[in-house]
Amino acid sequence: MGVELSQRPWPAAHDWRDGATWLRTLLECGAVRLPGVPIEPNHCGLHRVAALLGPPSLRAVSRQPDLNQGRGVQSVRALAQPIGNRFGETLRSSGSEAFPLHTDEAFLERPCRWVLLHCWQADPDGRGASVLADLRQLALADRPTLTRPLPYRCGMHVTLPEGAPARFNPEALQSPLNDGDLQAVDRIAAALAAQSVRFLLQQGELLVIDNWRLAHGREAFSPESSRLLLRLRLLG
Repeated sequence: MGVELSQRPWPAAHDWRDGATWLRTLLECGAVRLPGVPIEPNHCGLHRVAALLGPPSLRAVSRQPDLNQGRGVQSVRALAQPIGNRFGETLRSSGSEAFPLHTDEAFLERPCRWVLLHCWQADPDGRGASVLADLRQLALADRPTLTRPLPYRCGMHVTLPEGAPARFNPEALQSPLNDGDLQAVDRIAAALAAQSVRFLLQQGELLVIDNWRLAHGREAFSPESSRLLLRLRLLG
């Protein structure tokens, strides 16, 4: 099982206006929490943080009006009727079920570098916790598994390559998988879960994730929940 945030103070929290400090922590640790980012219709605070990291990745933004907020910002909330993605699968960010640990845009040759999640409304029942795990921490544990090429929709890629972005998302793999691939995926998922950290984002808090290093996910919450995050992916 993962570790509660109270037992492991990571990711650290910093003043969102102190870019030099939180950038240093982000580069060292792979993630940072920025409390108090203003909740505004034009997302000025969110874009101010993003401007220090890179331009938006618009390649996987849903065009659904219920989710698309413009300029690369997308709502992450439970819709009465979850919608599909470009591959005809349910878009997990439009539902309330648990979201297993993964890296974003794993189906693209070069995934986005940064994932920003801005909490507008926390789940009133304290559910839907965010989950993080560092793929680099697995580097010495099972090198053959981590360097096994897996069949993603954009080609064969290893989970933890030398000098390239980490990549792990079982749902972005081409089916059917052979027994060796299935075993590798299961071993990586179990290892990530064992060293993961879970925590609840609070209203106004912005989580910044290095998508080339960390896997992220979330726990389930009620389909009727008012939980609302805004997501912005950025190119490296």
